[in-house]
Amino acid sequence: MPKTASSRPSPPWPRGQAVTALAAWPDGVRTLFADGCAPAWQSPCEEEPDDGSPCRRHQPLWAAVQAGLGGCRLGSWRSGNRQPEFLPPPHADTLPAVPPTDLLVNRLAAPIACITAARHTTCLTRHANALLPALTDAHRNGADHWMTEDYGGYNSPEREPAVRALITLAADGGTDSLTAHLQSFAANANALQQLLSDAVTLCTYDAQLRALLPAVWPLITTTTLDALDAGADLRQGSHRWADYAVAALLPTPQPRTADPRFEETLNRVNRAWLAPDALGEAAERWLDLARGEPMAAGAVARFARTTPSMWQRATGLTWLEHVIDGRYDAFANHCWYVIRWLTELRETPLPDAATLSRWRRIVDGLAASGDPRAVSLQRIGE
Repeated sequence: MPKTASSRPSPPWPRGQAVTALAAWPDGVRTLFADGCAPAWQSPCEEEPDDGSPCRRHQPLWAAVQAGLGGCRLGSWRSGNRQPEFLPPPHADTLPAVPPTDLLVNRLAAPIACITAARHTTCLTRHANALLPALTDAHRNGADHWMTEDYGGYNSPEREPAVRALITLAADGGTDSLTAHLQSFAANANALQQLLSDAVTLCTYDAQLRALLPAVWPLITTTTLDALDAGADLRQGSHRWADYAVAALLPTPQPRTADPRFEETLNRVNRAWLAPDALGEAAERWLDLARGEPMAAGAVARFARTTPSMWQRATGLTWLEHVIDGRYDAFANHCWYVIRWLTELRETPLPDAATLSRWRRIVDGLAASGDPRAVSLQRIGE
């Protein structure tokens, strides 16, 4: 005889304690927890309590997320190190009071991912919407601080859930969190390039996220450029990451270095990337910012490889020449992707004399500045 819900045997441990333990474990387990419970947020609620608290199905997961947030604050120095210090609820009130120097940003990523998903869970919508701004603000402030110190403190699998949430929120119309990150990071090149790098890596492997690029990336570029126009300085404090950040504003597929099928992944995603027209007016503004930046030239070459051959020849070469801006000595021997792309362009005849002339002008300029790969490419063009 089938058992009714009320007569089911109890598990050997309390369900709530089990999921809470998972959420409070080290970063890798936290990330797995966030991934594993994603389907549960979409499950229908069981009977909701009259007091507005989460339903029986979702309450253990919500409690686990709260428990995970309890370990996101660093305590004071003791015996040469700092250990997490419990942060009590309600976190919508206590988290904003934690200074950036005391935030464990890596421990915010999984809760941000969970709470972003929980916004669509009926019994949790109100709770999630109340807590999420405090989490994304803390993530922004903490990342801004630690990246200024050149210390991320955690790896991409622990960063990416928060970046995914920012993209998802923006695509759903909730642009405030992503916009705030970009406006802050416009004066922190390390934080900006890391955020954008994580974003394109996620889009490289996730087709659903990649489909959001036309809606989200123009916002990313425009918001950042607006902040720079308003006085933010990517080179504030250090020039080390500024060229990375400028290049990263032009989105290009980015397989993981550990991908055993790196080229296969790259070629597949190149065929399904963001169309150039989707960038709109932001493209021209970015080109002006990128003028004279060798890494930006590499970004143009990588982006061009995602476009139809006609665009590469008619527009891509024009973009490249604009970025080089006649400063070939600064670009020679620093643009591997550019030489690779220029070589590919000559594997088929260029369509007209003007395009061929531009191609030769770029190659000759690099060769004259001492780039041996460009010298070899000159021979192909003879």
